[in-house]
This record gives sequence, structure tokens and C-alpha cells, in this order.
Amino acid sequence: ELEVAQATEFDRASQAHEAGEYGAQAWMVFLGKRLAVTRTLIRMHEDKNIPVGTIIRVPETLDPTATQVALTEKGLKADVVPDDNVSRNIVESAKSEFLSLMGRLN
Repeated sequence: ELEVAQATEFDRASQAHEAGEYGAQAWMVFLGKRLAVTRTLIRMHEDKNIPVGTIIRVPETLDPTATQVALTEKGLKADVVPDDNVSRNIVESAKSEFLSLMGRLN
């Protein structure tokens, strides 16, 4: 249900962006990041290659505060490099999903 709700909100923001509504692109980026993380975590929980009981957490780089987002967009915040395989997998998968979603901006 969460994925469906987030996808619906992302689609609404995408339509608003296409219609030229002010601020819609920022919402689309924000919602796209959230949807990408949600889809990545769902895929990881469904992955039979990940042992049952493995702790999967969202790395801080994918769950930033509004301040972190603003600083990053202005180039004032360095990326944090995850130090474990699960975190690296989450980050890379979420980035791919996000870039796929953001293809709508072109």
C-alpha cells in the first residue's frame, strides 16, 4: 500500500510539473527519492539471496533531512560512503530507481 500511495503522489507531482506548476519539480524530486527507496527496500525484503533476519536499514544518505537536501543541492554537503555491502546495495539500487523515475523530467 505504501508503494502504491507514493507512486500515486509521484505521478501527481509529475503531472503538475508537466503542466508547469510552480514548485512541482521539487516535489517530484522529493517524492521520487522516497519512492525509489521504498521500491528498493521492498525488492530487498523479497530477495531470496538475502538471509532471513538480515537487518536492512536506510542509509542516512537516502533519508536526509530537509537541511541536508538543501545543502546537497547547493553543493555544500559531501556524500557519506556506506561501509557495508547491504548499505551499498540499497544506495546503488535506489539511485538506479530514482534516475529511472527522474527520466520523466526530460
